[in-house]
Amino acid sequence: MKTYYQRRHGEPSARALSDVELAAKITGIHAESKGTYGSARVHKELLRRDMLSGRRRVTRLMCQAGMEGRCKKRWRKTAVVDPGAEQAENLSQRAWTLRESASEGGYDLRRGDPGCGLHRRHPGLRSERVGRRQ
Repeated sequence: MKTYYQRRHGEPSARALSDVELAAKITGIHAESKGTYGSARVHKELLRRDMLSGRRRVTRLMCQAGMEGRCKKRWRKTAVVDPGAEQAENLSQRAWTLRESASEGGYDLRRGDPGCGLHRRHPGLRSERVGRRQ
């Protein structure tokens, strides 16, 4: 039967029928991975099981079914902060302070000990680098 008459009588096309079958297989693979596989891994798993389909078709069917893979966490909390704990010792022996510059209304980060400043401020000018930190 021609496609025109199939649509007229409300019969699903061959592609729609194969989409339903493939969506069921995709749902199974996604469930086996406990929801961690995205479309690329699901597509690779389909190829391993000798079920040929396009990568974009798998992506489309997963989107229609509302399935997504899980992303890895970008960071992990490694320490629990104890508010009553003693602060760590300053091993570098530097006393960094944040001073307000009266001439420009901005802030200047300098070391607290005199004579070792990295930047010198001139009235009306930006800070100028004068030395290397050791």
